[in-house]
Amino acid sequence: MEYGKYIIVEVMRHKVPILFYPLIEHSAFLKCFHKDFIKSAGFFEVYSDQDDHDYHFVNTFRNSTSLDLTSRVEDTKLIEKFINGRG
Repeated sequence: MEYGKYIIVEVMRHKVPILFYPLIEHSAFLKCFHKDFIKSAGFFEVYSDQDDHDYHFVNTFRNSTSLDLTSRVEDTKLIEKFINGRG
């Protein structure tokens, strides 16, 4: 299992996940993106599929206190598609 933090940013009308180490605060990305472009933020876990080790499941949860944003249900599928090369 892998664990980390993420933000979802909107770039050219596409939502893009940015995954990073848990030691970095979500608000560090305010230097890169205006707050209006950061759509959600939270934490994630990645699990390998027991039958297909090339596919990974994702669980998103909690929120970012430094950005005052929550994780959303659709973040899970967006990050899953990104990690599995289908996004």
